[in-house]
Amino acid sequence: MNNTIKSPGGITVRLIEALNGFKTKFGHWPTTLEAGAETIAFLATTSLTPLGFFLLQSKVNLVTGEQGKIIAKGAR
Repeated sequence: MNNTIKSPGGITVRLIEALNGFKTKFGHWPTTLEAGAETIAFLATTSLTPLGFFLLQSKVNLVTGEQGKIIAKGAR
């Protein structure tokens, strides 16, 4: 695909929607992204390239949360 995204569908879309939705609602980017451990592992190994996952981690704090949910958090 490109040098940051390996798989453009599914969880990758949900990740981008969570980040963009937070930005649209609050006017700034989130500082934390909460997702299940399996989702974070999938992002690291299947959805994103090593560079893409590194860039994600450099911009938001990844926190393990409930499986099946991707939640962007930050100052409101």
